[in-house]
Amino acid sequence: MTVSGGNDEKMFEEVCSTNFLEFSFGNRSYSEQIADAVRKTKNHCAVTVYLKELKHSNKSLRVVWVQHDFGFLGGSLGCAEGEKVTRAFEYATAQKMAIIVACKTGGARMQEGTLSLMQMAKVSVAVESQRRARLPFVSILEDPTYGGVSASYAMQADVKIATKGVRIGFAGPGVILNTMFEMDQAAYDAACPNEFQSAEFCREHGALDLVLNEHSELESTVFGICMALLGKKSFSSLSLPAVVKYQAPTAEEMAKEPDYAASRAITRPQYADFRDALFYGYIELSGDGQVGSDPCIKGGVAFLHVSNDTDFPCIVIGCGKGHTPGEMQAHNYGMPSPAGYRTAKRLMEMADRFHLPIITFVDTCGAWPSFRAEEAGQSEAIATNLRIMAGLAVPMITMVIGEGGSGGALGLAMGNRLGMLSQAYYGVISPEGAASILGRYKDEKHKLEQFPQDCYALAKAQNIYAYQLRDLGVVDQVVYEDSHETYNNFPQTLARLAKFLQDALIELSTLKPEQLVEQRYAKYRALGKFIEMDTEQRQATLRKLESEVSTKKARPVKPDTTPCRLVTYLANQVLHSERARFMGLAPPKVPTISPQAPAVENVSTKAITAKSILDAQGPQAMAKWVRSQERVLLTDTTMRDAHQSLLATRVRTIDLVQGAKAANTLLCDAFSFECWGGATFDVAYRFLNEDPWDRLRQIRAACPNVCLQMLIRGANAVGYTSYPDNVVVRFVELAAKNGMDIFRIFDCFNDLNQMKTCIDAVRKTGKVAECCVCYTSDITTSSVYNAEYYTNLAKELCDAGAHTIAIKDMAGLMKPSGVVPILNAIRAGAGDDIPIHFHTHCTSSASLAVAMEMTRQGCDIIDFAIASMADLTSQPSLNAFCAAMAGMPRDPKINYLALEPLDVYWMKVREMYAPFETGMLSGSARVYDHEIPGGQYANLFVQCKSMGLGDRWEEVLDAYRDVNQLFGDIVKVTPSSKCVGDLALFLINKNLKAFDILDPEKNKKY
Repeated sequence: MTVSGGNDEKMFEEVCSTNFLEFSFGNRSYSEQIADAVRKTKNHCAVTVYLKELKHSNKSLRVVWVQHDFGFLGGSLGCAEGEKVTRAFEYATAQKMAIIVACKTGGARMQEGTLSLMQMAKVSVAVESQRRARLPFVSILEDPTYGGVSASYAMQADVKIATKGVRIGFAGPGVILNTMFEMDQAAYDAACPNEFQSAEFCREHGALDLVLNEHSELESTVFGICMALLGKKSFSSLSLPAVVKYQAPTAEEMAKEPDYAASRAITRPQYADFRDALFYGYIELSGDGQVGSDPCIKGGVAFLHVSNDTDFPCIVIGCGKGHTPGEMQAHNYGMPSPAGYRTAKRLMEMADRFHLPIITFVDTCGAWPSFRAEEAGQSEAIATNLRIMAGLAVPMITMVIGEGGSGGALGLAMGNRLGMLSQAYYGVISPEGAASILGRYKDEKHKLEQFPQDCYALAKAQNIYAYQLRDLGVVDQVVYEDSHETYNNFPQTLARLAKFLQDALIELSTLKPEQLVEQRYAKYRALGKFIEMDTEQRQATLRKLESEVSTKKARPVKPDTTPCRLVTYLANQVLHSERARFMGLAPPKVPTISPQAPAVENVSTKAITAKSILDAQGPQAMAKWVRSQERVLLTDTTMRDAHQSLLATRVRTIDLVQGAKAANTLLCDAFSFECWGGATFDVAYRFLNEDPWDRLRQIRAACPNVCLQMLIRGANAVGYTSYPDNVVVRFVELAAKNGMDIFRIFDCFNDLNQMKTCIDAVRKTGKVAECCVCYTSDITTSSVYNAEYYTNLAKELCDAGAHTIAIKDMAGLMKPSGVVPILNAIRAGAGDDIPIHFHTHCTSSASLAVAMEMTRQGCDIIDFAIASMADLTSQPSLNAFCAAMAGMPRDPKINYLALEPLDVYWMKVREMYAPFETGMLSGSARVYDHEIPGGQYANLFVQCKSMGLGDRWEEVLDAYRDVNQLFGDIVKVTPSSKCVGDLALFLINKNLKAFDILDPEKNKKY
């Protein structure tokens, strides 16, 4: 960072580096190195100290600025550097100034031996002196900051700042690679965390307060921090927050009965809304300063405008939630982790050191209940905060603005003054939690009716509302809300809250530090209601209780039927061990040995393919190449969707890999092989006892020349739940690393928000993000799923970063008449440059005709399966399509006869897996009625048989259709299709119809 300017004054230039050890190694002396560095940098030391004037708006601030020069022996810390930094701190302390140290260094200087190491200790004592003097120290970590500087004063600052992409750490990557991995780069890469030792990584792990986008932001940010920590008024030229004139609450507002459920409404103003409306100059300081950061508890320095001549620099802390499902998930639903409480602790201690008032906003259902939180010491983190707050010698004001959930709320709430919004609550347990413990219900129907009433009754009985807590002495003031206001506009609520904060600050600012501690002690010491009894009274009460005979019958204790570990082990041995009598009971005449791999000569090719373009030039170039092709391109789904649709996904890795080797040669011109994802991932683990990652690596090795493709369910990845973003991102990274090229991304409701994380993660790996438009109903007749719907969806996907668009016709509902409308709709939204990829199923037997119409109308890529694994609920026949298209425009140029070895191989494989067939002998146009996805059909049939409902399959098909209508004619693909299928099976098993669920007169035991 450049610091020199017209008003900057260099200091301590007389301190210079010298070779006091007469160090020399490898025919080069340290003296020569110093001389070279001096010639290069025009400095005699790697550190320069300035008296610098920071300016922002119409304000200025004189600070001591220390700058490392990486050009001087890598900015390393030697004796001269340590002396200069120490003198800089001593000067700042003596002159009561802030100090800023810009670090850019490889660490301590080895040419000066142990004395260079001692500079870390030398500077540290000077840092502590500045700290005791309650003067600000800000460190700026530039690229790179490693070793002894990182492990001393760079990380000892009150506030630590970096810009994006800066590398920070103690041991550099080369040291770790050599010391811990013995120069095994592959092992290092596999173990190395994402963005390791980057500024972003350090901030995520609590080591940095701020990561700025640009260097240009540094000076204004440092200025704001120093002004706040020095207790000075800042940024007077900035527009102050607009707060309307205070109006006293109306009688109606004061009489409004509180509702604990209203405190959770996402339309309510939350911490971030109040903070941005009340304060100016806010700078967020992140992390616990050690190893963690928290998505919920956020805080930093800010200024509260009280009057024309009075502004309070302060520390503001609060619990964030969010106003949308995505925002709520990003804030962990307002549940703080131990890192959050420790972040608050660090900020409170900073406020105490710099004599700044603290304002906390509480809105949490409670502390995060999780394994990770308990491992990280949730109880200790909250307990420590209570002790810290008890001893703060600065004013602390707490405002409960929404939920005040138990100890998780109290961990931020021991203010000298405690205010509470009128519709908030603050209690030891949520009303639902209390009702779950204390409520007694005859059956589920009774619980459904009584439970909500019990929650409201217990909320009032526990005195959790603001007016009740005011009467108990917990709350000092109720801040009445305007019930018509939302987070988009809340002027009256804001004005009343602002008045409470301003009045409290003005009052508390007149108290001395020891008085603030005493006042807080008296406030919380006085809380509690109890009676006192002498010895005689206690004995009399005990005798009375003992003499009373209870007429209540003891409740029968429900026996614990959980099997012990021994029973579980024995059951597994009986059912699954090598000696189990159930082993080897496959149906007769079914082959149990895998067929031999096709005898195909592996011919190396230098032809230009989608794979070669992707590897050499990237996904955009590949998409452009696809659009330039005159022939239609093909994807072979045999290794994924075909066997998922026909054989319940049960094909093993050994059979897939043998087929893959042949396909690599016979289908070398294919666009891609779909071979992974979807249901294959969990089936490999649950039923085949195989490693899906190993499967991917083996198929990659067998098919080096063709793109591998997978199906990924957006936020659901390859599972059936919505995973955290970091799980999805890491999954994509590992899939790409293990050989995946094309990620077909979809969401079961075509919700882009559920796909965006996955799209971004794929793009970051340099692989292809193929985003799906899930097709359902009939585009030519549907009033919902019409051309406009698909046009808008395609545009959203392109804007989100799709490289290609896939039309995912899960059930094979597309008809030839729908081809032109769907292609026109996609092109209208996506434009002409993005390739379109069509996927369908043959359940109706019409899909080969649809595929040929797609080809005639300009679709770029179409999915097929090898003939012996095609049709029925699978994809159309690849062999038949190639034969039919021979000599026609857009001929795929693949000889169907050359595919015969692969076709014969898969015919033998399919015979071996015959027990998993659905029994479906032909296609059925009935799919246009029930709309079951082809990939679900086989699995649903297996489920049906396993439940003893095989003879009622026709009823299941009707139930599936009716449940879909009951749900509102939804897009059906995993996991939404599974919800429809599971409920259909449940209803048939209970002899119920779908619409019986809506009939209050029916006896529904479900």
